[in-house]
Amino acid sequence: MIFPTILVFCIVLAVGYGQVLGSPEYCTDLIPQSNVTVHKLFGTWFGVEVITHKDRVTGERPSSDCIYVVISGITYEMATARPPENSREIVTQFGKAPISNPMKDYRYLRLEWTELDEKVEYILRYNISRSGFWLSSAPHERDHFGDKPSYSDFSGIIQVIVETDNHLVLTFCETIPKRQLFSIILTRHSNSIPMDLIKSIHDKLRNRNLQNIAYRPVCAGVDLIHGSYFLAITIALVFAIQ
Repeated sequence: MIFPTILVFCIVLAVGYGQVLGSPEYCTDLIPQSNVTVHKLFGTWFGVEVITHKDRVTGERPSSDCIYVVISGITYEMATARPPENSREIVTQFGKAPISNPMKDYRYLRLEWTELDEKVEYILRYNISRSGFWLSSAPHERDHFGDKPSYSDFSGIIQVIVETDNHLVLTFCETIPKRQLFSIILTRHSNSIPMDLIKSIHDKLRNRNLQNIAYRPVCAGVDLIHGSYFLAITIALVFAIQ
């Protein structure tokens, strides 16, 4: 009777584990943009708004803190701290046999998130067939980036929801170190996203079954949103006077 009991326990555990990972709150495939021209994303982006999809606190929480995101391409060796896999064959007891690199279709990225005096570095990889779906790819050595690496042990997925020349929307599903699900709206130039565009991005996130629970306009986003309100009030007063 011990074996059936263990079998039932394993099935229950597997089902529960699958439900957690497959739930809408956890790393669901959001059907990101597939043909992202990744090299066009390289460089600095300015944060406009952080949207939390899983939080006990709701509503808008403006912040004067600024967020800067820098995206760059890195090599396999930089991402993994391993030597390049140039060998085309291995020696076995039966002689030489050809090998293929299972990671040959992957490319690697570094995403640096700077907020106040803190910088978090994400090491990511993506398959060239799905360039908008980025997976965490940690270095094998903790000291790969120096004595005090800024790497945060991020484990999860980043998906490119919107990509244009002027703005970018990324959704982070983080399992380690914290269970978080959030999106960030980024722009190439500060104060360059109008309110109607931000609202349309909110709608796109909802269409992907992401609940927009809490909004945190940051730096440029705070100035832009507040400026839009003041502009609307000014226009209303002008028409009222007329």
